[in-house]
Amino acid sequence: MSIVLDLQKDIIQNKKTLTELLREALLISTKLKLDDFKVWINSELKGYISTRNIPDYRILQAELKLNNPYRGWMPILTKNGNLIDTLHLIQPISELEDLSNKSEEGILYASPSNKMQHIVYTQIEFNFECKAILHSTQIIGIIEQVKTALLEWTFKLEENQILGDENMSFSNEEQEKAQQTIHIKNFNGNWGNIESLGNLSTGNHNYNTTTINNGIDTKVNELIKKIDTLDISNKSQIIQEIEENKNDKGKLTQILGQLMTRGSEIATVLPAIGELLGMLG
Repeated sequence: MSIVLDLQKDIIQNKKTLTELLREALLISTKLKLDDFKVWINSELKGYISTRNIPDYRILQAELKLNNPYRGWMPILTKNGNLIDTLHLIQPISELEDLSNKSEEGILYASPSNKMQHIVYTQIEFNFECKAILHSTQIIGIIEQVKTALLEWTFKLEENQILGDENMSFSNEEQEKAQQTIHIKNFNGNWGNIESLGNLSTGNHNYNTTTINNGIDTKVNELIKKIDTLDISNKSQIIQEIEENKNDKGKLTQILGQLMTRGSEIATVLPAIGELLGMLG
């Protein structure tokens, strides 16, 4: 039997945990010297070092709620709807598997991002506990995306006749073929900012960088339109500063942070500011 086909079978049969499957994949990627996959697999097993290098599938939207001692958990309402936080999950996959199994009634409570905590606790009069609410299906979605990525990876190895043997070994020919043809950037999965997975070169990253920059540009433009509808002083100056510094993450973060201190004046655009700050990381 082949070590690659064994992993493929284990994924399909769904009898092993994702942690166990990733360890099998780590063995394969190490023997084939597929360093980009090895970095990704290790990150899933051990957790990501920071929020800056996580794939897109680990970025989730969560509704913020306050724990009213008389009425229980209540959403934080704004003119644009419920207040939403963007969470970047860096935990090892084993912790996410455990969370998905232990959640009560499918609900998970997480700490809001630092930026959103600042918004809530400086703009809301009531000193209630605040949590970001996730559903277990969102965590299961992460787990399933990783499983699918592993399965697609085994298909690609099989397609290129890179199978290994029953002794968990690969021939020199298989190793050479894998290093020439199997690269993480060639997969269609939602891998996120691949060049940030480690200090490894995975080819031309212009496409990923453009996608990310376009996403921030879109949110900046949306925020400017919303600010333009406000009745606040120095509005034109604020819009000009945002437009001039939209490519400078540090300066833009500072401008948005200063804007948040305007309190109730800018209450209607707080969700948009928080979302953009989350993207700026």
